[in-house]
Amino acid sequence: MKKTLFLLFLTQSLIAQVQTLPNSIGIGTGINSSIPLHINKSGEVARFQGTWPYVSFYDGLNMNGYLQAIGLRFEIGTKNNYDMDFYTSDTQRMNISGSTGKVTFNNGIQLLGGSLQAAGGNSGTDGMILVSKGSANPPTWENRKVGFDSYLSSGLSIPNNTDVLLSGLVESYDFSNNFDNSTGEFTAPSDGLYSFTVKIQYPSSASYNGVPAIIRAYKNFVQREQINKILRVNSGNTYSENLECTFQMALQSNDIVYFTFLQISGSTLNISGGYNGNRTISGYKVF
Repeated sequence: MKKTLFLLFLTQSLIAQVQTLPNSIGIGTGINSSIPLHINKSGEVARFQGTWPYVSFYDGLNMNGYLQAIGLRFEIGTKNNYDMDFYTSDTQRMNISGSTGKVTFNNGIQLLGGSLQAAGGNSGTDGMILVSKGSANPPTWENRKVGFDSYLSSGLSIPNNTDVLLSGLVESYDFSNNFDNSTGEFTAPSDGLYSFTVKIQYPSSASYNGVPAIIRAYKNFVQREQINKILRVNSGNTYSENLECTFQMALQSNDIVYFTFLQISGSTLNISGGYNGNRTISGYKVF
């Protein structure tokens, strides 16, 4: 009877192909006894099942990592401020700092598809760039393709000694749709340095020679800057003359900018409209 039980146990052990030694357990064929646990089998070789099961890894007495199925997530984590490293071909490709959480890519990042998203899942739109907001805030997408060009649709009468808003313009282009051509107001889409050019075309007449003129820039409905000019007329010139100046402003998002023109000739001055290659107000974001 004992021999029968022994043979039955031996037969089952051979069929199961389980090898148990003092310092190792082998399952399958071709087992290497120097490996504490060696499983040689096709398909699923191990299963950890239960409520939030995990496998822990220790370096001596300290736990430095784990694998865990927890709820609807699968976690790969470290403990005790250990870094997490990712290697291919025995070379470190990526590191996640255990103390700061910062990710370091040693060979760059290649995007083969999908979008690069900032905080809140925002992927921006075509032409935007990702801009740092310092250490306290996440980066955001900004449209740096900001620029417009406009001209007066028709002539504009400038009464003597009257500050006249430059409005009723026609846009040649407006990349970011931040210039209101009807009111002449530009609204900054984001913080930065902006440059604006204002160009006035006036008649070539001796009566306007030496006339004082002022171009003023307003920010948020308060005068910020003005440029004083003298209208000059080239004797014998049959073409219109031009008065041009440039303003640079540091603006914050949603700041409003517009421009006015004042002349002191003693009478009304009619400035020319129509494009004719001459812009009236143009601007762009420098950085």
